[in-house]
Amino acid sequence: MDISPALDYIGANFHRTDIAIPRLAEMSGLSVRQFERKFKQHLKVPPQQFIVKMRIYASCDDLRRTRKSIADIATDFGFYDQAAFSRQFRKTMGMTPMQYRKEYR
Repeated sequence: MDISPALDYIGANFHRTDIAIPRLAEMSGLSVRQFERKFKQHLKVPPQQFIVKMRIYASCDDLRRTRKSIADIATDFGFYDQAAFSRQFRKTMGMTPMQYRKEYR
């Protein structure tokens, strides 16, 4: 089986908070374990980490191009609060969202 349907779904819906690994596995015709293994084999990261990275990378555009608050951007990209977004952003990008905004605006 192929993980392409799951990747297409993630690409169109990564900002949603209800993306479930079992649903992605089902779309791909695989068990959850098989899906996670195949996903990591092809993309070198687990599915949930991939989704979070997509959210962070997409949020960079809003940080550069809009005047939205960090809290609004966090919510727009599927994070429950600004603190969770900021922690993940720093882990992924090596700086806080505010530092990123100041540096790349």
